[in-house]
Amino acid sequence: MEKMLASCQSHLEQILDDFVDEFEEAPDVVRLEDMPAEENEVIEATCRYCGRKAIVFVKSCRKNYSDG
Repeated sequence: MEKMLASCQSHLEQILDDFVDEFEEAPDVVRLEDMPAEENEVIEATCRYCGRKAIVFVKSCRKNYSDG
């Protein structure tokens, strides 16, 4: 499962802090409009803080190499 949090532009700083606190790693920051089409299933995500439509996603920059 990929580590990803969503935010509106106004709450980007808080979501970055949350990501580092929760996952203990620095994230990549990606605007929804810049995400590859295959990742757009999260297009309806809302901001963790205010409920507005998310336009920014912070996600793990590490690849999952487990053979699970």
